Amino acid sequence: MVVQKKAARVDAQRVSKMQAEARQRVVQRATVQFRTDPEMMELLMKVAKAKSTPPGALARLWVAERLEQELKQLGLK
Repeated sequence: MVVQKKAARVDAQRVSKMQAEARQRVVQRATVQFRTDPEMMELLMKVAKAKSTPPGALARLWVAERLEQELKQLGLK
């Protein structure tokens, strides 16, 4: 029983360390990927074209704006 608890603690530490390392790699690369349905992609491209803005730039702008809103709502900014 003691050995199992110790092994579980070691596993939890490993997982925590791996998560921290993965998060750091994501932050350093500054890349986020996600899947969307074709209809949403079409809409994004339609709006981007209407604004003469690349779709990726438009998506980044929207994410930045939403992050600002969320931070304000949570009292973190």
